Order: sequence, then C-alpha cells, then structure tokens
Amino acid sequence: MRSSMIAATALLALAACGEPTPPPAAENAAAPGEPVARAGSDAEPPPVDCTQLSTAFAAFNEASPFASLEIGPPIRLLNATCSISEQKAVGTPAIRGLTCTVFAANAPDRATNADAAQAAFADARRQVTACLPADWTLRESIGAPADADEAMIYEGRTDAQRAMTATSYVYPVQLKKAWVAGADGEASAWRVTLDFQKEANGQ
Repeated sequence: MRSSMIAATALLALAACGEPTPPPAAENAAAPGEPVARAGSDAEPPPVDCTQLSTAFAAFNEASPFASLEIGPPIRLLNATCSISEQKAVGTPAIRGLTCTVFAANAPDRATNADAAQAAFADARRQVTACLPADWTLRESIGAPADADEAMIYEGRTDAQRAMTATSYVYPVQLKKAWVAGADGEASAWRVTLDFQKEANGQ
C-alpha cells in the first residue's frame, strides 16, 4: 500500500512540474468515416454543373439573343445574378448582352483584395471552359483590354473566322478581371465580369 501511495505522489509531482497532459477532445472533430482536413493540403475544386451556362450558350443563338432568358426570374451564372441589355448606335446593329458580375470588392489600391479577385477569375475560367459548346474555342486576350488586367475570349468557329474579316466585331463571350479606379465619389474596386454579347440580327 505504501509503495502505491509513493507512485501516485510521484505522478502528481510530475504533472505539477509541467509534464504534458493529454489534450481535450476537439469540439469539431470529424465523425467516424468522415474525411479529415489536413493542414497544407489543397482541396479539390467542386465538380462543374453546366446547366445554367449551357442555357446561356443556347440563348446566345436565338433569333433575338437571350430573349428566352427574359421570361421568369433572372438567370444566375457562376453564382451571380445576370442582367440583359441592348445597345444601339446610329447606323449599327443593336447588340444584345448578358452581363454577370461574378466578383466585386472595394479596393483602395491594387493590392487590396487582389488575391480574392484572382481566385474568382480562375474559378470562373475553369467553369466556363468546362462548359463550352463543342465548336467553341478560347484564347487569352493579348494585351488585355485597356480596362482589364486579365481577360479570356470565347468564340464559336464562325465567330473566330468573322473576327478576321468583319469591319466591326464584338467578342461573343468575355471573362474579364479589372481593378476599377473610383471616380465621382465612388470607391475603387476589383471586379470580375462575364459578358455574352451578340448583334441582334445575328451577323
């Protein structure tokens, strides 16, 4: 009995001197059978659901582009609510557009929120590229548009051919990342936008 008391006293003395004790169970520990996140591991991107993007590409080819999308609630692409517009200058065909703001965040300078904007642009590019119709191609915009830091151009086969001969041409689909400097009291911001646009007469 005396030897047992001595052993117990020794253990208590070690604990009091800073001997580590087992940590408490984590409150958010994974349940049996669930994957455990490991520090430094890269999570796999989620699979791409092309349902909405395929709908937008189909509407692009309508006689009046995107007319079917004006019925019912606004379409959402890449988790962004999109809007339809029409522009017409004198002597030129009307251009119908579908614009989606994929990412927007105030940024007093280019460094602020730049990584988040780049991540949003990369994920949008991954999804649009995965959902391109069979006869469409993609290319990086050479010397991105003056108002963009980075842009991807998506074109159908006939669009790419027409781009080389037409006197006027609008990019059919453009994914763009840009830092927009504030003006007239508005805050500067990073924006990632996806734009579909087509001349209303289909030319």
